[in-house]
Amino acid sequence: MANSEYKICAELCKKYRQEILKMTQEEVAKELEYSQENISAFENGRNSNNIIFMWYVSKGILKHYSIDELCGGCS
Repeated sequence: MANSEYKICAELCKKYRQEILKMTQEEVAKELEYSQENISAFENGRNSNNIIFMWYVSKGILKHYSIDELCGGCS
């Protein structure tokens, strides 16, 4: 994925966390044993950590967004 596609995925993950999961970055970080700064960097498209992304998958993000949406139309 290109940087712009990571950004789209990151924005949708952030939206999902806030609107559907109703969780803070701190809560996500605690579950993953990561820093809040790592979660922030992921959600702002500054890193493409697959472990963080898979956490969103395990929390059901694919029930709300398609792979095509998450990849910014890249598939």
